[in-house]
Amino acid sequence: MWTPEHRHAVDRKGLRYPSDMTDAEWALVAPQISPAKHGGRPRDVNVREVLNGIFYVLSTGCQWQALPKDLPPKSTVHYYFMLWEWDGTLERIHHALYVATREKEGSLPIESLLDSIGPGRVHRPQGTAVYLTAFSGNAPNCLLHNLKHNEVLHEHVVLLTVEVPDEPYVAADQRSQITHLGKGVHRVVVRYGFMEQPDVPRDLSRLADKGVPFDPMRTSYFIGRNSFVGASRPLLPRWQQKLFLTLARLASSAGDFFGLPANRVVELGSRIEI
Repeated sequence: MWTPEHRHAVDRKGLRYPSDMTDAEWALVAPQISPAKHGGRPRDVNVREVLNGIFYVLSTGCQWQALPKDLPPKSTVHYYFMLWEWDGTLERIHHALYVATREKEGSLPIESLLDSIGPGRVHRPQGTAVYLTAFSGNAPNCLLHNLKHNEVLHEHVVLLTVEVPDEPYVAADQRSQITHLGKGVHRVVVRYGFMEQPDVPRDLSRLADKGVPFDPMRTSYFIGRNSFVGASRPLLPRWQQKLFLTLARLASSAGDFFGLPANRVVELGSRIEI
């Protein structure tokens, strides 16, 4: 469904060049870039601008010498392009964007989903359904799968995003942020410092007096779990593909990490080829 929300998400009009990265795109790409080596000269290059220069050349097909003057010099952009092609950084960036795109395939802005739900169109069983999602603006894929296959939407729905800011501890008054979307749907953002052990059920129980009903025995947690398989034409070199698949199989589940009760967790996932 192509909606005004989708058009706004891909609108490039506010950017200097259409090939420039948005803040959301940069947030996906930045972790894939290796930091400067210890003991060497400090990196004084704006890496985001270097990538914007690379994307400008790739999108326009211009010569390196034709880079606009407000982007880094041609020699800098070309150097990092050759370096990142050699050390696999460009492959990692491509893979990160590919996985993020596949995860968001079929996604729908939650407001558009709520507008399409009328009385009697879906069954609303009692209780609370908590859907974990990394993209707080869209309806989680596991929610869409549940609607598609089971045609149910719980009486109360919590769209839960867990954030880990760059600080060891989060103050109690900054732990959670709630947005009531209507029709029994609530968007909740919970924050944990990197030194804290997440406990989602405990912190959700503290939101009952803020309009988010929570009964541990009538709450189900829905988690999207992707299953990665090797593609016939892999995006990565074979050894990297095998390493990634092995690490993905050994990864701990989100339910264990967030302290969710095992008998209340439902996993709905997608199959992604890499």
